[in-house]
Amino acid sequence: MVVVRAYTIRGSYIEDDVPEYFQPGWGMARGSYPLICFHLGQSDKHVYRIGKVGDTLVLEPSDDDPEQELVLIQAYRTGCGAKRFPSFSVDTDGLNTFVSVSTSGGSGGEEWSLVLAPLGFSENITSQFIDERDVEDQVIRHRVCFAI
Repeated sequence: MVVVRAYTIRGSYIEDDVPEYFQPGWGMARGSYPLICFHLGQSDKHVYRIGKVGDTLVLEPSDDDPEQELVLIQAYRTGCGAKRFPSFSVDTDGLNTFVSVSTSGGSGGEEWSLVLAPLGFSENITSQFIDERDVEDQVIRHRVCFAI
């Protein structure tokens, strides 16, 4: 089992943990999707051991040090009425992706991804997002920083 620190990110917004029950149909979805992940119990440190029951991830609280991050990414495309605000998308190539589901409503849309990433990934991604008008759509990639 892998020990992870859980986060949810959207643009420059980062939240500790992932929802207790996660179905990617939240948001602008039109339809229902299977349950992807649930907690056996909340962790104050948001650190869990990951297990699987069928296709569903199970998060069990852990006191161990995290080895990686489990990150729920809510990427989005802005609608016609908000053309001047940037979309938010994360390049998840090379990461272990548990789910990637697109939802839509009107001219906008969202993509939910649940990924296993290296420690520091969430803060790295959210720090790169530019939340200003007249910024082109953004696809943000994980910057690897090496300490000497």
